[in-house]
Amino acid sequence: MYLFNKNFNKNIFHLNTVPGFMNDIQSIFYKNALYHLYYLWNGDASWGGNGTEWRHLTTDDFIHFADHGVAIPKYCVGQQGDVATGSILFDKDNIAGYGTEAILGYATAFGDKQRTNLWVSLDGGYSYIPSEYNPVQDNALNLDPFRDPFVMQDNQNILIYLAESNKIGIYRSPNGKNFTYVGGIMLDGYGLIECPCLCQIAIENNPLQKKTVLFFDANGDAIDQLSTGAYYCVGHLDAGIFKQESEIKRLDKGPDFYGSRVYFPMKADDIDQRLILGWVNNWNYAQNIAYSESAGTMSLCRQLTLTADNNILMTPFFPKGITTSSIEKNSITATAKAAAEITIAADSYKLEWDIDDAHPQAGYSFTVQGNGWLVAFHYWGADKTIHVERKCTDYSGNEEFEKIRVFSLNGEDAFHVSLFVDTHTIEVFFGQGASVYTAYKVNGSTGDKVVSSTDHDITIHYTKQIITA
Repeated sequence: MYLFNKNFNKNIFHLNTVPGFMNDIQSIFYKNALYHLYYLWNGDASWGGNGTEWRHLTTDDFIHFADHGVAIPKYCVGQQGDVATGSILFDKDNIAGYGTEAILGYATAFGDKQRTNLWVSLDGGYSYIPSEYNPVQDNALNLDPFRDPFVMQDNQNILIYLAESNKIGIYRSPNGKNFTYVGGIMLDGYGLIECPCLCQIAIENNPLQKKTVLFFDANGDAIDQLSTGAYYCVGHLDAGIFKQESEIKRLDKGPDFYGSRVYFPMKADDIDQRLILGWVNNWNYAQNIAYSESAGTMSLCRQLTLTADNNILMTPFFPKGITTSSIEKNSITATAKAAAEITIAADSYKLEWDIDDAHPQAGYSFTVQGNGWLVAFHYWGADKTIHVERKCTDYSGNEEFEKIRVFSLNGEDAFHVSLFVDTHTIEVFFGQGASVYTAYKVNGSTGDKVVSSTDHDITIHYTKQIITA
């Protein structure tokens, strides 16, 4: 059962949901000058009730959100259970027969087994009705898992990419209602695969050359020892079937970026952007930490860039900017004998810095801390790795929450850092966004500070912005 504490502060520039528990992002689309998105929501979580449904939001800046209530409700399609993760398709060619304005929502139903149901919206995505053909994937083999359908169009067919334990199953349908298995992508070693998604991304500085990128989440950490997380690989489509060309890489190095979804153009009048949002939490401790009446939040919206060597860069995306109450620019020095400290009298802020005089083999640390909690980043120049530790007095002894995590980092990226902190989130962007680290933050405590220590004298040039909206 989730722990709620209504005295907790709320986020300033991240989503605060309506009371209840949120997790996976479902789909993001653009219509009438607004970004629309759905997320999984359990409004009965406070008293231990089960069942998720799709809740609908709109925004024009990814800071302020308008809530439009439940778009796909739970427990209303026979005995097939609640509504879980899925995705949408604008059926502009009327493949499914509900009209050229129909939005098709394919979502997992949890009942006696996992199935795929089709939901149809004829009002621009504000409400959906169940298809009379449900379930459109009955899971005849009783696979478990058999979930998280990602839907896409391939010529006059509809394809579903489905998470099936250590693989992604691929299914094709000529009418969006009857699907045939056509192939699969094996992903051994990543644990339980979830939330697959594909989109085309243009190569940086070469907009005419695009590659297909497969994104997926996985809950095992045997590959990188970083806990649950988001991954990607680059390839191409062959008759709608993804063919891998690059190695699989971790998208966000932190433990709390999961249930993610990519925005990409779905129709002719869409903005040509590639954006991503993730759920900021981790199933290994999501039910053991305390929340305000709104449990869970989303990451910052991030713009995706694909480099020529098949790396994804993520940078914060604020289409209308952010509002600040103060901006401070300064330089401080840290030495082997004396740490440097930046105090911050706020829950929500951005701190950006560059480091001069950093020796290539030097090590340095920066620690973000408040009352009873800290997240410390230790850069080891000798092997170009970051070691991250997180402590909180309220959750002392939670092994997965406090686990030390290690990842590689380009040397130059270590010395240019953008840190975004909100009441319940910490997001660190290294360099130009080749490495990003997201961590859930416990209840805010006004009076944070960032402490930097080093084994080699350095000068830190920083800009501090207190974010108000």
